[in-house]
Amino acid sequence: MEAMSMGLPVVATPVHGSERLVCHDQTGYRCDDPSPEAIHRALVTALSQPDRRKRVGAAAREAIRAGYSLNSVLAIEVATYRRLGLV
Repeated sequence: MEAMSMGLPVVATPVHGSERLVCHDQTGYRCDDPSPEAIHRALVTALSQPDRRKRVGAAAREAIRAGYSLNSVLAIEVATYRRLGLV
């Protein structure tokens, strides 16, 4: 998330949460095969296409800003506390 919020495209493997953050070739590069060879291919793709990398990085930043701003995260937390009857 930190790299994406700075406008950097990421290469993500199938770990918990990455599927919500990284949409292949939109907000990053999904590497569903976590082998070193597959990760290498994804990195080469990202590094060899600067215009595409810039577009993906900009989209990543916007996705994080839209979905994970302080206000949106606080709204989700307050709603959760309310649902639990804590507020």
